[in-house]
Amino acid sequence: MIRRIMFAVRFQRATFVLLSFGIISLAAAACTKPEHLAERCERAFETQMPKGKYSVALSAYEKVPWEQLEESYRLTVVDRLAETAWETFSTNLDGRGMRRFLEVFAEKPRLIENLLKRTHKYAESLTTEDSRDNISQAIQFLERVTGDSAGIAELPEHMLTELHHEVEQLANRYSELILAESCKLEEEGNVTGALAVLTPLTQAWIAISKDMKVIVEKRRKELTDAVGLLHYNEGLKLYRQGDFEEAREEFRKVPYETPKRKDAEKYSSLCARKIDEARILAEKQRLRREKEKIRAEMKYYDGYGAVQIAVSKVKVTRTSPDGYHYFYKSSSGRYIWVCASVWNSGSTEIHANPGYFTLRDSNGYTVSHSSETYSLSNHFDAVDLQPGGQTSGWLVFEAPLDDIYSLIWSSSAGLVEKKIATP
Repeated sequence: MIRRIMFAVRFQRATFVLLSFGIISLAAAACTKPEHLAERCERAFETQMPKGKYSVALSAYEKVPWEQLEESYRLTVVDRLAETAWETFSTNLDGRGMRRFLEVFAEKPRLIENLLKRTHKYAESLTTEDSRDNISQAIQFLERVTGDSAGIAELPEHMLTELHHEVEQLANRYSELILAESCKLEEEGNVTGALAVLTPLTQAWIAISKDMKVIVEKRRKELTDAVGLLHYNEGLKLYRQGDFEEAREEFRKVPYETPKRKDAEKYSSLCARKIDEARILAEKQRLRREKEKIRAEMKYYDGYGAVQIAVSKVKVTRTSPDGYHYFYKSSSGRYIWVCASVWNSGSTEIHANPGYFTLRDSNGYTVSHSSETYSLSNHFDAVDLQPGGQTSGWLVFEAPLDDIYSLIWSSSAGLVEKKIATP
């Protein structure tokens, strides 16, 4: 009885093992079905595509047992793979990424054809509202996809031809919108703006047709001439009003290729001359005012400590004081006559001497008094000055002609510098 029971238990266990093995085998067989393998490959494809790992995605694609799949299911899988790829590229308008994908998958025509059809539809969706920016966006995206067809030579030629044709059609539509906006701005009187909006049409990615290029170029030429005339007339108006700075700026804005450019350059040169003349005149007026101020102040005593000096008169000649010598050192050389006075404002005696004086011009050139000084009967002579004492006399210096000089006294009693101005 016990043996029978043991045999029955063992038989049940064996039956359970066999059944379990059968179930596992059936499950394994189910998992190796082509549809299940295709699903696993799809998941791998979906994982690698967003990462830009197109070669890994291609490996997953190639593991799909395409020959074992039914036709309808195979097409469904291809559509789903194309949808995954499209979502990857269209999200960020990654046309260059799509082009790399096309190069990797060049030998998979069904997948490529599906993806390019989506590209067509996407471009159409961007241009639904005829928005200039949308069309520009679509053109740039398609240009990036088809920008270098060398790596995707396996694609059917008609696909690339269609894409290029679509780019051209979009570019022409884009050009029409730009031209319409340009005409509107011109009607509103904004000629400069009308020309400015044409600038995008000169970008390299705009693949407009030859006929459209002729129209755009003609329009650009007309507006360029109009802008040139506008700036020229404005410059002429400002020139006649005496505003030479602004007039010159307007003349410089006249484009080179316009008929008025030559006249604008001539007037620009005249403006530059007028500006220089005005600058020179303003400098002369400033210098005259400064000299008047210095001449009014130089007769008053200035100094440091006990030494105070003043200048009552300044004159300039080309001949020496005795009338027998002519200044030949340079064409700008002159005899500078200075009638200087010294006052001892201190409490001790000081010595006054013509040798203590030097003359410095505005460039820093410094000279001592000339020996011609002593040919004058009233020249500045050496003398000891008691407190409160004064002395004066003429000093003659040989120096380059200048408008303003500095008369400098330098001795043990002090250092004094006084500005003087020529007549």
